[in-house]
Amino acid sequence: MFTEPSEIATVLSKLERLGRLVDAGHAAYWVPYQSGEAMPSVIQRVRQRVHRRVPVSRRVLFVCAHPTRTGEELAVPLRDVSMGGLSFWGPSDRAALRPGVRLHGVLRWKAGIDLPVELVVRHATSIERGTPIAIGCELPKRPKVFRDAVDRLLHPRSQCCRADPHGLWNLFEESGYLSLSGKNAADFDDLRRHFFEAERTLRPYPELCGVFSAEGQAGLDAAMAQVRMWQDSWLIYHVARSRRPRLFSDGRHQPLVDVYTHAYEHVLEHSAKWLVTYVQRAAEWSKFIHRDICEPWLNSGLASITGFSAWEVSSLGGCCAQSEFDVRPALPSEFDLIEQHLRQVRPASYIEGTGLTARELANRLACKLWEERGVPRKQEVLVAWRGGRPLAFAVLDATPVGLHLYRLTQTCRVFGFVPLERPLLACLLDAAAVWFRCRDITRFIYFDEEGQPPEGTSRARDLGPGWTTIVSAQLVHEYIEHIIDFTTPVHPLLE
Repeated sequence: MFTEPSEIATVLSKLERLGRLVDAGHAAYWVPYQSGEAMPSVIQRVRQRVHRRVPVSRRVLFVCAHPTRTGEELAVPLRDVSMGGLSFWGPSDRAALRPGVRLHGVLRWKAGIDLPVELVVRHATSIERGTPIAIGCELPKRPKVFRDAVDRLLHPRSQCCRADPHGLWNLFEESGYLSLSGKNAADFDDLRRHFFEAERTLRPYPELCGVFSAEGQAGLDAAMAQVRMWQDSWLIYHVARSRRPRLFSDGRHQPLVDVYTHAYEHVLEHSAKWLVTYVQRAAEWSKFIHRDICEPWLNSGLASITGFSAWEVSSLGGCCAQSEFDVRPALPSEFDLIEQHLRQVRPASYIEGTGLTARELANRLACKLWEERGVPRKQEVLVAWRGGRPLAFAVLDATPVGLHLYRLTQTCRVFGFVPLERPLLACLLDAAAVWFRCRDITRFIYFDEEGQPPEGTSRARDLGPGWTTIVSAQLVHEYIEHIIDFTTPVHPLLE
């Protein structure tokens, strides 16, 4: 028995947290024994879920020809679904539905919709002797109709790519998002039209970009976006939350948890390997959510934190006046040298997470994904030479203007083979300005990771210090649990 109020409060808090995780589909509990039975000496996990599951109405049926009985039909109610597949209660004939069997049939969905599907049986599990067998199946091909239906079941209180862009803009203003880095709403007037255009352009391509939101009675409660900036990496941005008091919890409704969960599960469905965030040091919320989660994993190679100062640089006027340097695009044969140098000065997670491997730079993999869909995405590596010797290089990335209101998808990173001198940095920034100007981009962001601010302030505006945090997508579930911990109200006995 517990005798101290603090012990009772701790247990209540843990149970409440577990209940929220179970309700969200991130956890399950099991009573392993009945009174008087011995506890097991060893507990071994034999299977780990890749996709979160959600129960589905028993009126939804899977119908197919029986795999072993000619002329018979198999019609079974679904047990649950996920983005990766589904399960149903099958007949007791285990041999008929052994792992590897392929089933061709239809899902008799709500509203009388029949959705043709192909299933591959992955496991057949008996819960208790004499009861129906739980058949777990994978969907090798997931039709869009199926994905959309499952998405609504998994995320009933949030939406992907359905928020009104004008409502998003109102949330940015109301939340204070447009007041970061010493700016105000008026500073974004010239980007408003471009923002709406970028939203319209990318909305049909959830494999490139997703905007996630939760709506309340008075408008949007929270929103954020994810963009596939590099081949294997997604950048989270435009994180905005309403200042209304119901934000954190309203019964079972937690807008931030709903939106974060939706955003990160979305990128997992699109093969994300790395999750990238730019965290402003002055933004306490982002620091707690996106930076603190990285620290326990820094030594494992699954996360990295890299400090920077962000400078907004005008692309008007750059001309590379320092004639002692020769700046030109990197040749394919030079990307291996660039990667070798980067691996000496940056962690592997940074290099892979920001698309700086020789393979990705040489093949422009991220750009191809976008351009195949008619969306402009450019990347370039400029190398500064002197006397036949490479001294430094700049990595330039560009997306449609207005995609990121703080222009953090139109960036320049500079790395030195030798210590960066101001004339060398100025020449590379001038060359970068010319490159951006040729693409009708009037301003770009220079990430100063070496403590080398741009020379002079007439063309550059200091947006303040921050961090680039990169986390392996393997940690998504820990990430979501971290967010749930942070946003769940404290039990009254613990206050």
